[in-house]
Amino acid sequence: SPAHEARLRLMRRLTILAVLIGSLAALASVVVARRIAAPLTRLTETADRIGGGDLETPVGTEGWAEIGRLAASMDDMRRRLRRLTADLLEQKAEARAMVNGIVEGVFVVDGERRVVQMNPQAAALLGVGADDALGKFCGDVLNPEVVGNTRPCEENCPILHARFRGEARSTERLVLKDGRRRTVVVTSSMSGGDRQFQLLRDETEIEAARRLRDAVLANISHEFKTPLAAQLASLELLLNRLPELGPDETRQLIVSLQRGALRLTQLIDNLL
Repeated sequence: SPAHEARLRLMRRLTILAVLIGSLAALASVVVARRIAAPLTRLTETADRIGGGDLETPVGTEGWAEIGRLAASMDDMRRRLRRLTADLLEQKAEARAMVNGIVEGVFVVDGERRVVQMNPQAAALLGVGADDALGKFCGDVLNPEVVGNTRPCEENCPILHARFRGEARSTERLVLKDGRRRTVVVTSSMSGGDRQFQLLRDETEIEAARRLRDAVLANISHEFKTPLAAQLASLELLLNRLPELGPDETRQLIVSLQRGALRLTQLIDNLL
């Protein structure tokens, strides 16, 4: 009947329209998925690069609003990480230069007492190569002389004592690779984390004599400079205000100069 044929034609049109709408929806979903997936894929690749240490390549911020904001946040994080890494590298270089510039020997150990850093002075003092000592147990590098049947590393290690006291010191007699003996004072102190700094000071007779000489000269310099400074101050005041000073003030300055002269005379007699 005409009515039945009209309904069939309407159903065919609706079916064709539904297929077209479904196809368009599928095509739109594919396009949208690609537009979303492509920036996310790039962000994933960028995250992998940052995780691998590449902090120089910028993060592209194109994409939809949410993805663009995420990309901008990642790029800001990348810039901050780059600045922080540069600052840490600079601080590390400064710390290494400072350690290498110290006259005494310095080396650093980790929680297992393995050497993680050593300055050239310590390497020369121990008769080893600084790079060769890295990663080794400090007792094997220093090779302290065995007392009785006990190695000092087992019972008298300043590194272990410093972990409880904050700082520890011990005098050890080392056996160098060439068979020579060397007495050193080891001072251990804690730093951040599990790192510990060890300061080595040579205790040979020459080094002890040098330190004694320096201490004597420092004491003499200090003891002589104090009365000399007082005398120079009194003389300067006397010269600048001599016309204005009364007899009592002049006498006080002269007495001060006399006391300083007697003090210097006593110091010279004691030194002789």
